[in-house]
Amino acid sequence: MKHYSEYMDRQTVPPALHEKLLAMEATKQVRHWQRYVAMAACFAVIAGLGAWRWTASLDPVQSDVEILEPRFLPRLAYPETNQGEMSADIALPDGAITVELTDAQIAAILGDPLASELERYAVTGRATYDGTGKLWQAELRGAADNGDSFYIELAPGEIPPTCVVFLGGEMTEVCGVEVQDWGRRFDSNGDGVQEHHYNSAFIAHDVGIRASFTSVDGCDDSTLFIYRAAETGLTLSHIAQLEEVPEFRSVWLTDYSQALNEPDFAAYLPQSVPAGFGEFGGKLVYQQGIDNHLVVYWHRGYDDLHLYIRQPEDGTSGAYTPVDINAPETWDRRLYSGDFWGEGLSSELLDTLYFPTFRAEDMTRDVIDGRKMPRDTGGDSYQFHILHPDGTAVEYSISGLTADEVWAIVEPTL
Repeated sequence: MKHYSEYMDRQTVPPALHEKLLAMEATKQVRHWQRYVAMAACFAVIAGLGAWRWTASLDPVQSDVEILEPRFLPRLAYPETNQGEMSADIALPDGAITVELTDAQIAAILGDPLASELERYAVTGRATYDGTGKLWQAELRGAADNGDSFYIELAPGEIPPTCVVFLGGEMTEVCGVEVQDWGRRFDSNGDGVQEHHYNSAFIAHDVGIRASFTSVDGCDDSTLFIYRAAETGLTLSHIAQLEEVPEFRSVWLTDYSQALNEPDFAAYLPQSVPAGFGEFGGKLVYQQGIDNHLVVYWHRGYDDLHLYIRQPEDGTSGAYTPVDINAPETWDRRLYSGDFWGEGLSSELLDTLYFPTFRAEDMTRDVIDGRKMPRDTGGDSYQFHILHPDGTAVEYSISGLTADEVWAIVEPTL
């Protein structure tokens, strides 16, 4: 089917519409130590650690909207924008649970006739829920035999957050919906062929949408998608809530005594911290079968003391592979220049040199010396994991302390 025979005239939209859409994308500020928690959670989702494999409920989706043949599609210019700029970190919701979507659920999201109009793509999807089982965001990915593809993010009631903002673009009204559109043409996969990249962001029928279509030869699938989404909307109601939600607990800590009173973690915490560390923060997260961790943090000027303690609730202690203590080249920074990143080392070796994991029984005062890295702001920094016999892993990220002070924190926990 040829999707359109002619274009509508360009509509002139007041600049106020652009300001309105930008206002919908505001993100909250995240404190430094809160950001660390978000990054850890994000890494767990990306790496697939502990992803929960429930199936969201699937209810029949009824629609009384009359679907018309799109004889006229809006004219979207997809003007080239400036390079994207970082805007903010994206913090996953507390207790984030990611599930794979079924083909039936994906078809119900797209609805008729859009699912049929995009049938040349092999489509996969997943949904992320918060700790209460409420939908936070859904993602759809499509790939066609000729190399065309798309990536669509969906969120209830708001445009999905992004850590990269593209400045510019145009605002176009499509079926009464304000759409920001922009694009570029470049070689994104290194095959020597420049693809067309069509991007859009809008809210239609209480679903926030951020879509990116890539086409080798240039096609109107992006415009058709925007038209259908604005005309009849996409549906998230059938995946809005998980049927089964694991036990979940999330507690922000304001006093260190709260952390010391947690029986699962007390044995791995320092009984005291060096003088001058006045700012404390912490967070405890428990999710049955998925996660059980505690983060504690102290701050002193340019100095930081940060511990991330993870219990093997989800069986992921195997993700921490200890180094061979008898192979110091894999963990001892003293064997390298200050800039060992530029010494032509393998990526695997760089990983362990940067943040190695040690067995608790292998830890000594000399190992602490081997993790010392001078800082531009003065003092030294140390980064390492310790894996205990019961599977508990403790991540240490410390700056501004002496090796003796670090050892005094670590030794009582061994």
